[in-house]
Amino acid sequence: MNTESDRIKMIKGMLINTERFRADLMEELNRLDGNKEAFGPVNVYPMANIEQFEFNQSPVYQFSYHGALPPYEGMSREYIKLIKDYYYSSTIKSLDFMKVHEFQNTSVPVFNEKVSVFFAHFFSDLNIRDLDNRNKKFVLDPIRFTKIIKDDNWQELSLFDSGFLDQGHNHLQVFVLLEKNLFPFVQEFQKNKEKYIENKRFEKQFEQFKEAYNNDHQ
Repeated sequence: MNTESDRIKMIKGMLINTERFRADLMEELNRLDGNKEAFGPVNVYPMANIEQFEFNQSPVYQFSYHGALPPYEGMSREYIKLIKDYYYSSTIKSLDFMKVHEFQNTSVPVFNEKVSVFFAHFFSDLNIRDLDNRNKKFVLDPIRFTKIIKDDNWQELSLFDSGFLDQGHNHLQVFVLLEKNLFPFVQEFQKNKEKYIENKRFEKQFEQFKEAYNNDHQ
């Protein structure tokens, strides 16, 4: 019978293989010139969804990512590098990144006041999960690169986490907005979650992509 440590080792290996598979699929798609609509050749799928809208007459940027944000500890260096590359590439090379530039010139920071980043973690079931050990740096670094936020030090930025159930779906929705609008927006979000997550779950797109890839290589 496998011990608990054997099972942990097996699950970690499965996670690494999943990220390798994601990267291999995108390498093949790029080779077939199937990414013409993208900002540039990408090595991850699905790409992030990035949108801008207004709340209380101020801009809000929403970044949507497939899957749950990984924890700080317990992962191999290889897996950490793979997942870090996923968040960076999916943010910076998303087609929607260009759309952000249509709203405002992001060569300079968008906000002149203190900003909050609201992490809305959506989980597929009610299993217990800690939010305080999720590696938010994977997301904050590429968002900072977009110039939407000036810096991620405490004087410029505050962070807020909340978890939600979305039966059968793991995904992350990240909102960047003025700190003074954070709690009014969180209240609005809690009342109208579906409005902000509709078509931003990604699981179906990724499964369809895997199925199409497998059919082409049988």
